[in-house]
Amino acid sequence: MSRNKDDHEELPGGKKPLGKSPRQHDATQPRGRMPRDAKDFAPSPRGKRPLPFTVEAKDFFPHLEEKGLAHSPKRLRTLPPHLRSKTNTELRIDLIPHSRRAISVEKGGEDAFFVSSGVIAVADGVSGWAEKGVNPALFSRELMGNVSSLVEDEEVNYDPRNLIRKAHAATSSIGSATTVVAMLERNGILKIANVGDCGIRVIRKGQIVFSTSPQEHYFDCPYQLSSEAVSQTFLDATVTSVELMEEDTVVMGTDGLFDNVFDREIISVVGSCDNVSDAAKALAKLAYNHSNDSSFDSPFSQEARSQGFDVPWWKKIMGMKLTGTGTLDLNVLVELIKAHHAYREIPTMQLLKFMKLLFHSLL
Repeated sequence: MSRNKDDHEELPGGKKPLGKSPRQHDATQPRGRMPRDAKDFAPSPRGKRPLPFTVEAKDFFPHLEEKGLAHSPKRLRTLPPHLRSKTNTELRIDLIPHSRRAISVEKGGEDAFFVSSGVIAVADGVSGWAEKGVNPALFSRELMGNVSSLVEDEEVNYDPRNLIRKAHAATSSIGSATTVVAMLERNGILKIANVGDCGIRVIRKGQIVFSTSPQEHYFDCPYQLSSEAVSQTFLDATVTSVELMEEDTVVMGTDGLFDNVFDREIISVVGSCDNVSDAAKALAKLAYNHSNDSSFDSPFSQEARSQGFDVPWWKKIMGMKLTGTGTLDLNVLVELIKAHHAYREIPTMQLLKFMKLLFHSLL
């Protein structure tokens, strides 16, 4: 996994990382909106989870905290015929929440997603806001609600970055979230805009042919859309595209999937399942099981060690190392491309054969 460092830190050799808008570094320039009372909250790193692998984990990652149960506010909308994709797909969504914070069942959790004809999106609320007395779910839920209401807006023009721009501007809740938005054009091109560490994988014939890369200021502190005046905006989104082919499988998820499941495991699970419903459920369950296994050498723990976080030297002498990830929210969307039509003159078809929606909780 490639991670970006904050531009305020220099890489070895005095080099500075690329990929951040110059506007981002001007702390005097207002960005986004300053909602009521938001000035009282200092910028906070993204608290994610307590790490179960060692007693010393809290010393390595003092900003980490446990996350709540996944929530999925959703509204299905049908785009006008001139915007609908001609690619017919099957979609499966599966969510596994963190079971330790039962109160979050009532509050709704921190993850949210949106599904429409030709558009899929997820948002992961930043749990560090809970320390400020703010429900982290409110921002991600409102953000996805705005994505839903604005997806047909003429100014969006079927552009995922424009959709993020307008949805963020319309969000008044205090908080922040990472997000990824994907829009499928009628010619089979999937356009993607992501801010932070939510991600997408495209699997074709047993290989990953496309994947997004996480954006981070430093380890475990991703880029995020926020209510604060100084934060990331749509200008910081990484915009990419990929041409989909028949029988491609698209896997979209929050960091709860990619922190716990290796790409090779995603390929194996998708290839062994008969349909997208089984694949989504199997991926969610695998990620959940890995997150509860303190001995599992996860993608997250491997990245942590590569960033210099590990057990004390005396434990290394005993052959021990930092492992595990911790239990966290999980949101998985699996999409199978069934047919592709390259010509716009062909009558359009509704993008999604929305099989069913399951809130799958292992308590």
